[in-house]
Amino acid sequence: MDGRGFEAVATCAGMEGIFRAPSREIKIGAVMIAGSGPTDANGANPISGRNDKMRMLAAALAANGVASLRYDKRGVAHSAAGAPPEEQMTLDASVEDAGLWVDWLREALPGCPVALIGHSEGALIACMTARTRAIAALVLLTGIGRRLEAVIAEQIAANIPEPFAAKARATLAELAAGRRVASVDPALTALFRPSVQPYLISSLTRDPAAELAAFEGPALIVGGGRDMQVSRADFDRLSAAHARATTLWLEAMNHVLKDVGETRKVNRAAYADPMLPLASGLSGAISAFLLAPGVRRRTKSFDAATNRDASGLSIMLNPFESGSLR
Repeated sequence: MDGRGFEAVATCAGMEGIFRAPSREIKIGAVMIAGSGPTDANGANPISGRNDKMRMLAAALAANGVASLRYDKRGVAHSAAGAPPEEQMTLDASVEDAGLWVDWLREALPGCPVALIGHSEGALIACMTARTRAIAALVLLTGIGRRLEAVIAEQIAANIPEPFAAKARATLAELAAGRRVASVDPALTALFRPSVQPYLISSLTRDPAAELAAFEGPALIVGGGRDMQVSRADFDRLSAAHARATTLWLEAMNHVLKDVGETRKVNRAAYADPMLPLASGLSGAISAFLLAPGVRRRTKSFDAATNRDASGLSIMLNPFESGSLR
């Protein structure tokens, strides 16, 4: 045993996740929620690439006594079997799934406080989940602070040329009003295909800042100066929404939590680089926040020899001598 802890496959309501625990003492647990699109438990996405940000963060947290549960979203990777059609997926369903994983972790670690760590869209899902479950703290990583409608409109203006931009704006306005669009220009199907429209309708008008403001516990808000997807304005709006917020701005960090250079090419390359470490200072700041007296209310001891906690709950874990799960 080298102190890196244990990993175990976890299953919940047709989904699969990875539970990671320290080798001895578990001080707090956290459910980690990935960003938008077909992103798996480790943060890999077939569109943008594999960067392993969530796996790296789980390992760093475990080294500091924080247990975590990260999961493949419903319909993705090991959670693909039995997933509903895309037309039936909504933001509210994603929130319910996150809540089910909170329940799983709380049962696995009775007596431990449970926090939520959300990346990108996962930050919004974390805030919404905190309305439905007792959550010790929120950690929001490069999350938007404005309504998704405004963010997409900004991205349309920056990335889609006319006349397609005008069509995209018109489609976005219809969806924000709650109306589906039957005919979508083929050039815009990746963004507005009919099957994804129910999810967009459920998401576009949600206000992340308002969702965060409803949370009464401590929150850590993290943003990066090299983020090409989320702006400083989003970070500032989230920071202003919560009276107890702790904020962390990492100037060299991009959207996938890696330190990068100033060029867009270098930034993009980091999205598909699983060897590039997490941004300097990120994991340490998250660990310090989660272990602060205002968050951690009770310490839980774990007996590595018997794989049993103090309550007698059996947890099926694998030490890393036998290899990482994924």
